[in-house]
Amino acid sequence: MAFHECAIESPARPEAVWQVWSQPESWPDWNPDVESISLDRSLSAGSRGTMTTKRGGTHQVMIESVVPGESFWLVSTGLPGHRLAFRCQVLAADGGSRISQGVEVRGPLGGLLSAMMGKQIAQSLRPVLEALSEKAESD
Repeated sequence: MAFHECAIESPARPEAVWQVWSQPESWPDWNPDVESISLDRSLSAGSRGTMTTKRGGTHQVMIESVVPGESFWLVSTGLPGHRLAFRCQVLAADGGSRISQGVEVRGPLGGLLSAMMGKQIAQSLRPVLEALSEKAESD
């Protein structure tokens, strides 16, 4: 599967970014794409729930894996017959952070769909990363 990523550099400390990102209940407060999210437990591998986005309706989501303080994979039913898998990651970089979010399309036509729309999806994540950085800086 092809993986497409968007990344920004942030002056916020990685710990501050993780503190914001690891609290899904706060995502609608700062994420311009999330209207609401509900998980059956905290951000941990196997957590399940629903997320309503401002562009794409309500989707089933699952947290596939978590590396505390660094990354998590969120898998969504964003495309019929396929899954959108988003890796959300924060790493230390030059006195701040490198914040990234990438996507891969999983399913029978995943390679084709990823080639057609993966780069565009990744580029659309820049406002999310910028809002996350601003929120982490202000907290």
